[in-house]
Amino acid sequence: MKTPQRANAAFTLIEVLLASTLALVLMFGALYSTSESYEIAREGDRRLHTHISGRRALDRILHDLRYADEIVVTGSNAAGWNIDVDVPTDTGIDQITYYWDVAAEELRIADAVDDELLIASVTDCEVTWQEEAVGPDMKISQISIVMTLDVNAGLEAGLGDNKEFTLSLGGSTWVRKYAPDF
Repeated sequence: MKTPQRANAAFTLIEVLLASTLALVLMFGALYSTSESYEIAREGDRRLHTHISGRRALDRILHDLRYADEIVVTGSNAAGWNIDVDVPTDTGIDQITYYWDVAAEELRIADAVDDELLIASVTDCEVTWQEEAVGPDMKISQISIVMTLDVNAGLEAGLGDNKEFTLSLGGSTWVRKYAPDF
C-alpha cells in the first residue's frame, strides 16, 4: 500500500511578501485617514476655543458698559481706542479702562492698580456708539463692539502663530443709565 503524500503546507516567499505589502498598504491608508480626521477635529477645537474666549471677553466688556455710570471713548478704530468706564460706586473701583493696542493686537483692561490682558491676536476691533441728550450734555446710551481674532492653537485665546483663519465676533448693549425710554 502506498502512503498518501502530504501537500506542501508552507507559504512561498512571494506569497508572504505579497501579504505583507498588502497589509502595509491597508495600515498606512488607515493611519492617513485617521490623521486627517484628527486634524479636522483639532481645527474645530481651535476655532471653538477662540470663539469661547473671544465671547467671554466681549461679554465682560459689554457687562461693564451696560452698568457704567459714565463712558468716554477716545481714539479711533484705525489707530486704537480707549473706553474709560466710571464704575458704579458699590464695586470698590472708581474707573476702569478698556483699550485696544493696534501694534500688539491686544485688548486690555486697566484700573488704578492692575493692567491685564483680556484677549490677544485682536487684528481688528471697531467701536461704535449712539448718544442721547441728558440735560445739557450728550451721553453714550448704546455701544457696539465688533472684533476680529486670529484663530489660535488652543492654548489661550489669540496666542499662537496660526494666521490662516480669523473669527469675527460682535455685541452691543444699551447703557442702562442713559438708555432712552421706549
